[in-house]
Amino acid sequence: MGMQLFEILVPAEVDGKEIPVEFHHAWDEKVRKIAGGLSILKSMKGQWVNKEGNLFAEKTIPVRVACGMLEIYNIAKMTQEYYNQEAIMVYRVSDMVMFVERGKGSLSSWPLPTPAMEDPFDNRS
Repeated sequence: MGMQLFEILVPAEVDGKEIPVEFHHAWDEKVRKIAGGLSILKSMKGQWVNKEGNLFAEKTIPVRVACGMLEIYNIAKMTQEYYNQEAIMVYRVSDMVMFVERGKGSLSSWPLPTPAMEDPFDNRS
């Protein structure tokens, strides 16, 4: 499978203290070197319980990255080490990614819908 869209949850705080923006900017640069770009969404609150039963309630920043499986794995491992985290959550948002660039490309490689194609989200039958 080629390029996919992933979302990774990056910590916004550690022990209730906000992580400095400059620290995040250095992480952004590392991700750009691996995947070429990223989209940063607004922070949100989350909670999770580890294997020992400890509750972690922390603010995270969802970041979307278009890349392959190997790249997102490398980004997740780098993130875990960079932010010194017990775990990092990553999930696939989409397995279809298209970049439309000025003066480049065509739709010939993109599977455009036709009347004969079945809609996998159509539950009416």
